[in-house]
Amino acid sequence: ANELQNVIEEANELQNVKKKMSEHPSKFTFHCCLCNIVCPNADHLEIHKNGRKHRNRVMQVEEEEKQQAATALSQEKQAQLIRTERVIGQRKEDEIKKKIWNSEVSLKPRYRLLPPPFP
Repeated sequence: ANELQNVIEEANELQNVKKKMSEHPSKFTFHCCLCNIVCPNADHLEIHKNGRKHRNRVMQVEEEEKQQAATALSQEKQAQLIRTERVIGQRKEDEIKKKIWNSEVSLKPRYRLLPPPFP
């Protein structure tokens, strides 16, 4: 979907450039932002975009975007796991508190120690 959108944008850009070039042919140079090169005319830019270096650069950028998306997804899952662990931990703590407060069990020590003998 992303690749199709890029192709459509490039086609629209090329049409706009050709229209402007026909109006003022001497004012324009063509630039590929992805590869950072300048072409003298639209035909040379189109040849460049069909070339190996540009296609490799497109694939490299797409791979970087996929890697960034995977990293972001991994970080989100890790953050969600931490939030879940906090909630579960809090629930267990609340359950323990309820058991203590609702039970008849005394929190006093079970055994009474005798005082130490005096010499």
